Amino acid sequence: MRKLITAGISALALGTALLAGTGSAHAAGWEYENWYFSQNNCLVAGGELATSDPSVIQTRCDGKDGGIWYLYALR
Repeated sequence: MRKLITAGISALALGTALLAGTGSAHAAGWEYENWYFSQNNCLVAGGELATSDPSVIQTRCDGKDGGIWYLYALR
């Protein structure tokens, strides 16, 4: 019985440690970088940012009214 309780406590501790370790992955988020007058300029800038900054996982361009494109980076 004692081994079963010890194993259960160890499994609970391991599960908690694994959940705590994934917290940093959830901390990553989309950050505004800059704005552009065309989608092409935004895409080019996103590609340059992704290759020059190793912390960038992905980039995206969102078009808004008025033809303005906003560049976001996922870190």
